[in-house]
Amino acid sequence: MKLKGMSESLKTVNMKKYLSALVLGATSVILVSCGNKSAQQQTPEADPFIESMVVNDNKTLFGICSDEIGENSIQLIVDSGDTLTLDITEARENNKILGGLHSGCKLATITDDAKTKAELIINENSLLGNWVMLNPLDGSSYVGIRIKDGGIAESIEQSTIIYKTWRIVDGKLEITLVREGGGDMEEINVYDITKLDSDSLIYEDSEDFFDYIRQEKLSAE
Repeated sequence: MKLKGMSESLKTVNMKKYLSALVLGATSVILVSCGNKSAQQQTPEADPFIESMVVNDNKTLFGICSDEIGENSIQLIVDSGDTLTLDITEARENNKILGGLHSGCKLATITDDAKTKAELIINENSLLGNWVMLNPLDGSSYVGIRIKDGGIAESIEQSTIIYKTWRIVDGKLEITLVREGGGDMEEINVYDITKLDSDSLIYEDSEDFFDYIRQEKLSAE
């Protein structure tokens, strides 16, 4: 496993990455499982102005993958209730279908302006779970992140970083955390997901590189 440019306890915090608790309250609905076993998690009522800044600025299209999955197209039942037929040829050729395509799964999709072609697809159900890697400080144990439905994130075996929330924004993975010694100040980090399958999750930004495996796979080895 690799880690580039990271020190979990000493990383310089960019002040632009902070987010107040008021803004975090605007996070809305997440669907939780494939096979049409979906559920909604309600959040506290948010200020409409704050919600418009946080939610409406997200260019990601969210919906459920129907059972109409072809080699070059899928049907996406978006959160508004409409059904879109999306050409996935370009996304497949560019390895931009992350987490696979399965009927009933929640997909986060970046499309062209006409909403006829998918440029990036992230299977949010595949993203859920316990993801770990060797501790980059001494390699003596495994640390990681637990990604749960409802936008909840938790730390695994680490006290210097406390993960709080996650969501997909503009096709990127946004993670909110609190660092040891930072008080209650929350930090937002935004990453490109470069690999996501049943056993592996890799995401990175210009400074950090996280290469995880699913904890259940580690336990089975």
